[in-house]
Amino acid sequence: MMGRAEENTIAALAEQAVRGLSQNGRGAETALPSVKAAPVVALADKIIHQAILQNASDVHIEPMKERLRVRYRIDGVLRDMYGGLPLRLKDVLLSRIKIMAKLDTTERRLPQDGRIAFGEGDSAVDIRVSTMPVLLGETAVLRLLSGARRLLHLDELGFSPGNRRLFEEWCHRPSGLVLTTGPVNSGKTTSLYAALSELNTAERNIVKKAC
Repeated sequence: MMGRAEENTIAALAEQAVRGLSQNGRGAETALPSVKAAPVVALADKIIHQAILQNASDVHIEPMKERLRVRYRIDGVLRDMYGGLPLRLKDVLLSRIKIMAKLDTTERRLPQDGRIAFGEGDSAVDIRVSTMPVLLGETAVLRLLSGARRLLHLDELGFSPGNRRLFEEWCHRPSGLVLTTGPVNSGKTTSLYAALSELNTAERNIVKKAC
């Protein structure tokens, strides 16, 4: 569970961000101020960092009538966090997330999708970002994927010997279709990348599509 110190840090950063908007004499509809952006940047980073520490699979940021709701999906259940943030932050926080995901901060009428590499090296977490216009503004959903960038070998996936042989046989079949299904964070993507690692030999050309 999240400690009181972390909640207080989030609240303090949110208060600083609101104060920055007021000092700049700008409404919440304005994009990130260049000089006063630090609290918003730190707030976005802290929200994501805490989601990682809580082993959340998703972060939902949604404008409500009186607050900006932040929810983490933990063990498949959405949990309301921080008691909500000041509603004035809804546009600047979404703008910051869009910048991180290399999305168009001026486009608020259409859904957008992007990615964030949060952190560095092997500890970096790949985050898929989806924004969507709603009645009260925009929502953002951040899907947190595995932080391990190193490709695992088939032997590291935890298969039983029989399933390990079966999976390897499927990987090397010249044709056909294999469906990989399961709940969030059950290892679907990790298994598929392990299969690609198994197939990545000098005789084959495997191309990673740019996002």
